[in-house]
Amino acid sequence: MSNKELSKIVRFIEYYDTVDITICTCGKQFADKKIDGPYEPEFHVLQYVTDGRGYLEVGGKKYQIEKGDMFYLPEGKTCRYYSDTHAPYAYYWVAFQGKYAEHLLKRCNITIDNPVIHLNNKRAEKQFELMFNDMRKNKLPAILMVLSHLYALFSLLLKLTYADKTVGGNYLIEESIFYMDHHFNESITVNDLCKHLNCDVSHFIKIFKKNQGISPKKYLDSLRLMRSKALLKENKLTLIQVAEGVGINEYSRFYKWFKKETGQTPRQYRTEKLQKKHIKEEQTEKSPETVKSVIDEKEL
Repeated sequence: MSNKELSKIVRFIEYYDTVDITICTCGKQFADKKIDGPYEPEFHVLQYVTDGRGYLEVGGKKYQIEKGDMFYLPEGKTCRYYSDTHAPYAYYWVAFQGKYAEHLLKRCNITIDNPVIHLNNKRAEKQFELMFNDMRKNKLPAILMVLSHLYALFSLLLKLTYADKTVGGNYLIEESIFYMDHHFNESITVNDLCKHLNCDVSHFIKIFKKNQGISPKKYLDSLRLMRSKALLKENKLTLIQVAEGVGINEYSRFYKWFKKETGQTPRQYRTEKLQKKHIKEEQTEKSPETVKSVIDEKEL
């Protein structure tokens, strides 16, 4: 067995402790003012708030929860959770168990000491919705799909966790930079990028700026500006073709953007660079070295 094949097996064994999960139930709770608890859940429970506000008490601490938050009820731990009286919450929930369930939760940075995750993530909410809809069908194929949705949720949580913890080499940053580097000449936006990465826009902008020091839009603009200047200097394409070549299909928009970034219109920039190039070529032709070279060639 080669070292490469062995390394693949080792990597699989490293993640094998994440595949022992059994879903017990899931559902949807509409807004009310009921106080749930105190009680000790028989299973691990994750709840995603879709509307309103509320509170969670667990591990001797009290947390405020609101729309977009996911909160954790640890198996066998006393907890209480209840709605805000002025804005009762609504939420999805899923209960599950497994030998390594708690370990998988910890890998996602979900523990009794960190029970509230401020996700505000449409894809995460969608996984809860899919679990709820498939569980109601009460048929084996649908029940298996419920489990697949839970794993999709954990996959997303792991990616977001690593993106927050890792600097310079995390999943979202690396993938986003690679995608922008190879697709900036298409009419993509930051929203399109986040759809490709399956991540929340505001969360992505926050961690990208934290890691790179600039916003993703600024990074995308810098790629387009650098390429625009190169194409204008070459003088092979029309101004409209240059705009299209960097993913901006409306020339009027390209014109305004380029002038804002450089202080010059695309035509002014091209003219200036071509004039400088022409002057430099003339100076080269008239330089003593060039004259000497011409004389030497004639003598030869």
